[in-house]
Amino acid sequence: MTPHDNIFKVLFGCEQDDIGETVIITPFLPPSKFISGSHEKTVFKGRLYSGVNVDSGGGCYTIIKCPMAASLAGDCVLFLGRTKAKHIIYAGSCGGLRTARIGDIIVCEKAFSGGGFSDYYPPGKGIEKILESNDLFQASSGFVEDLWKMAMNFSPGAEMFKKGSIFTIASLAAETRDVLEKIGNREFDGIDMELAAVYHAAEVLGIKAAGILFVGDRPIERPFWEKPSPEGKEKLKTAIEMVIKLSSLAAVKTGSPVDVNTSEDRGYEK
Repeated sequence: MTPHDNIFKVLFGCEQDDIGETVIITPFLPPSKFISGSHEKTVFKGRLYSGVNVDSGGGCYTIIKCPMAASLAGDCVLFLGRTKAKHIIYAGSCGGLRTARIGDIIVCEKAFSGGGFSDYYPPGKGIEKILESNDLFQASSGFVEDLWKMAMNFSPGAEMFKKGSIFTIASLAAETRDVLEKIGNREFDGIDMELAAVYHAAEVLGIKAAGILFVGDRPIERPFWEKPSPEGKEKLKTAIEMVIKLSSLAAVKTGSPVDVNTSEDRGYEK
């Protein structure tokens, strides 16, 4: 066993070979929600990451519960580079900007890295300089298109999905009205704290990655600490169910060694 094997087992609570070809990473949704009742499963729990390995009958996939924050999400993907993981599905939430409303679901084509914590506070760069950096990371376009086609086949539910871009911020306290408005003016559809790091790490490794985020709040008008309206609460509940449904469906398809709907060369692009 190498030092790399040791650190993986400590952090994840399982062996590198246990991880499936497709991995769902989620910061707070229960891993059990992504599993069909008939599938065989093995639970693992490490010092930082925990989750479930699932045998869907035709192949294996993994669901990992990842702590919030970009560095821990990015590290999670980098450690998965030591496994047989080929596809990463990030299933999370974001605050809605522009026209994104509570209960919408964004299939994320790109994510902007909004710097580090210190960039937001004196003598840091400030939001204007951060936005000028243009640190934009792309999802795997072919993977996004596959997810989009699956979502468009949902009935009902397809109307909840939209393609869009996300701004990944490094400080929750930095989400002031001024900062949020400047981010929204740059035509980002939502704001989160992890996705850009996931895309960046996946790009470094050559792993295919795509994110599916439900809009959980409107940080300017109705931030997360305020209760949504009864209508918003119902839309949010449905959106979470749809994110889980799409992620699970994609994991079963891509986790199988043979996918009858695609050729061996899936043609994904970074």
